[in-house]
Amino acid sequence: MKKMDIKNDLSALTLLIFFIIPLNLNARNQGSREKNEWFDPEVSIASHLDQEVSEAPGIVSVITAEEIERLGARDLRDVLRLVPGFEIGMRDIGYTQIGIRGVITPNSEKVKILVDDIPINEHVEGAGTIIFGEMPLDNISRIEILRGPGSSLYGGNAFAGVINIITKKAEEAKGVNITLKGGSFNTREAGLLLGKSFKDFKINAYFNYYHTDGQQIPIKADILTGDPVNGPISLAGTAAGHTVEGRKRITTTLNLCYKNFYLKGLFLDSRRNHYYTPRGAVVSGCVPRGYQFNGMLGYQFKIEEKIQVEPRLYMIVYKSENLWETYPPGYRDPDSLLSYPHGQFEIHSLNQKTFGLDVRLTYRIFSGNTLTIKTSFESIKSTDSEIYSNVGRPELTKDNLAEAPGIMKKIPRRRVFSGFIQDQWNISENVSLTVGMRYDNYDDVGTTVNPRFAFVFEPLDRTAVKLLFGQAFRPPTFVELYAFFSRGFLSGNIDNYPETVKTAELEFSYDFAHNVGLKINFFTTSINELIQLKPFFDEFGDLDHIEYRNIDAETVVQGIETEMKVLLDANSYGFINYSYQTGKNKKTGAALAGMAHHIVNAGLNLELWKHLNLNISATMVGPREREVSDPRPALDGYTLVNATLMKRNLLKNMKLFVSVYNLFNADCWVPDPVGNIPNDFPLPNSTRSFILGLKYSF
Repeated sequence: MKKMDIKNDLSALTLLIFFIIPLNLNARNQGSREKNEWFDPEVSIASHLDQEVSEAPGIVSVITAEEIERLGARDLRDVLRLVPGFEIGMRDIGYTQIGIRGVITPNSEKVKILVDDIPINEHVEGAGTIIFGEMPLDNISRIEILRGPGSSLYGGNAFAGVINIITKKAEEAKGVNITLKGGSFNTREAGLLLGKSFKDFKINAYFNYYHTDGQQIPIKADILTGDPVNGPISLAGTAAGHTVEGRKRITTTLNLCYKNFYLKGLFLDSRRNHYYTPRGAVVSGCVPRGYQFNGMLGYQFKIEEKIQVEPRLYMIVYKSENLWETYPPGYRDPDSLLSYPHGQFEIHSLNQKTFGLDVRLTYRIFSGNTLTIKTSFESIKSTDSEIYSNVGRPELTKDNLAEAPGIMKKIPRRRVFSGFIQDQWNISENVSLTVGMRYDNYDDVGTTVNPRFAFVFEPLDRTAVKLLFGQAFRPPTFVELYAFFSRGFLSGNIDNYPETVKTAELEFSYDFAHNVGLKINFFTTSINELIQLKPFFDEFGDLDHIEYRNIDAETVVQGIETEMKVLLDANSYGFINYSYQTGKNKKTGAALAGMAHHIVNAGLNLELWKHLNLNISATMVGPREREVSDPRPALDGYTLVNATLMKRNLLKNMKLFVSVYNLFNADCWVPDPVGNIPNDFPLPNSTRSFILGLKYSF
């Protein structure tokens, strides 16, 4: 693994960007705009009310469709990695991990993800990234991000942050839009976006197909390496010992609007390879597949001029069927001493349905004071949680596996009722106060109440100060409640209760000369009732089983996030942000592991001349600490640089672009917290690659 000097990398890139920026300011300041959507856009994620980022009662970031296109971003991961406080990782079986402010977990269950305000986190593991972590971007209007607790607005899982992916309206699509891409590793992508308005009726339809063979990065050692019995069959270190990153994906959306009625639907079918390994042994026979459908029907109407009401009915269907090869052919079980000539296999299947109804009322009590009330009900049911396996039946192959004991103690069901109230009062032109509270009742894990407070004021011209406090929770997943894996060796606990977090934040922002903006915020977070795996031992001191349990210990995370944006002209800009976070378990004193203390992102977008655009972005991630029980040294950090060159109006309404990812082919590694892979594993799609693309509109 290459060593890196992150200090030198940061210094060089910072000097480069801010050497270029003053030159361009002198040359282009005549074209600069006093206000710009990129500089201070409108958002609704922080309060359910449209307002500029500088006035929003939260720490908010926005990425627009124009920025996404100029970045040359392949999927959601390329966008989110540039947000202050974020770090993108990957589970060993290919699920995207999203870390925020030092908190990163295998399933990203502490991050709430919405698509057009529809919650997409499933309840089995709490994840929202299994399928949507690689969502295509051509139909996205903007991505709004709230860092910090969001349960007072969005309920469960809005623990470390909230991401709302907002798709395009018919008027944004503007006719027919075709996208074609191709590049390294036999990557192919085609997209079709249609948008049309007919008086009171509007339609937006989108289709995207994606295929890649993926990279094959060598794996030098795995959990079988050096084992006296199974070491000889390990694929690690052989020609077959590599990551398996191929995948296919189909995405369709349909948005219809007639007067004040709207109907939205999204279907995403993801077929991917297993990336690394489900049990620590390098294998080649996994076939995971999952799909999700979201549908929503809504209506907006007014009662006089002061009251707006919006009822919504939505449905989410999530299904997965994963074939896992857990050990390669020739594997010998050390306990039963059975040999598996075909390898060891399991099929896990799951079907989950969610039905929801919510009603939001916005009441403008008087000029400058708005009351928001929302009630909601959700019914979640997980069925068909089945497992097929050849464990104990080595003569079986992956094509004729036998049904195994259930993986859940009961059929998981959940009903959630919630009520939310918020008052936002603009006390004066420069001072606003937001106070809110949400009540959530889960019929399986109890009741929780989460308040929020936000005080925003402008003491000086172009200066804003935000003082924020919020509380959030993360309900136990169905696995943490009802799991019954390996005949009970790993099990859930029906007495588990929600994790909680309290966060206080202070942000200062200042705009210099209308085209340079600086933000700095401080946060301190207290996390309690974390749910973790706890070992239990028998009377002889041997491990009997492990169980999900709430842990009686407080974890404190503190940090600082700084961000500078520079607007050069209407089409040129630069940014740099730096995040620092540190945390520890107050009971044991153990440091927070898994996520870097230092993260820097920087970018520069230049219109070189008319219709020719260059975008360069960089992410620098510092070393990642290990758990106290892990003897391995901290994992080195990395620097990832991407660049996109775009030519607009090659022909009328045609864009041609070429993107290079990981320009300097740096080693980008993700920590394996379990230690099954001694050398950790590389970030997916992290070796140097190229994409050539064409966009045409008519």
